[in-house]
Amino acid sequence: MLALTEKGYELNYQWGIGGHNQKHAGAVFPDMMRWLWRDHPVSTDVHDGVERSLNRPGVKSGAAAPR
Repeated sequence: MLALTEKGYELNYQWGIGGHNQKHAGAVFPDMMRWLWRDHPVSTDVHDGVERSLNRPGVKSGAAAPR
């Protein structure tokens, strides 16, 4: 872990009691996803069909969406 921080990687740890199981993963998953995608631009327009679509125009299946 120290090697990653020395190289400039951002890390986020979530510690819990007990084993690494579905209960623990389910509890931390929403926060982890928010942290992971924190820099991704987001539209707050509820009528923005492109932002909320899995089939974005101009993006081939399996390709990363443009930023």
